[in-house]
Amino acid sequence: MNVDSVLIADEDLESIAIVKEALLQNRIDAILCLGDTIYESHDGLDSLNVIAEKNVNVIISEIDMPNLPADNLIEFLIDNQIIDDAIILFLTKANNPKELTPLMKQYAVGLLSKPFSTKQLVASFTDLMMEQVQKAEITQRVNMKRDAECGLTFNILERLINKVSPARS
Repeated sequence: MNVDSVLIADEDLESIAIVKEALLQNRIDAILCLGDTIYESHDGLDSLNVIAEKNVNVIISEIDMPNLPADNLIEFLIDNQIIDDAIILFLTKANNPKELTPLMKQYAVGLLSKPFSTKQLVASFTDLMMEQVQKAEITQRVNMKRDAECGLTFNILERLINKVSPARS
């Protein structure tokens, strides 16, 4: 799994600080080679600008962002053909957890209720990233098998064609 950058989107500055600290101080940035590529957004429309201008493929976002509900964020990612490369983790208030919509269930990899500790976030994020790595490895194996089978099929067809109409000397 190649992570180019992370967007942390939340109107609550304290939540952003906790998420950023969790990523930076718990070696997640070293594992993912993030460096300076952690972006922050405090407004939904600003999130869209960051996503459009930067190569963001991990999004940790509050569900109830000002000016941009979660479903609209996902629709933007779909419309701009970014959704297949995006890993989305939604944050929500613990005292008022929202039901995930069908769109969120389809595209988000997780939901973390506030307040959360750095330890909880690191555990959730690490688990989610491992799931994504495993999915990528499975996809790669399936593609390699398909490519091998296609190559074998092509070789068989080529031999059959040569038998039916051998090359003329």
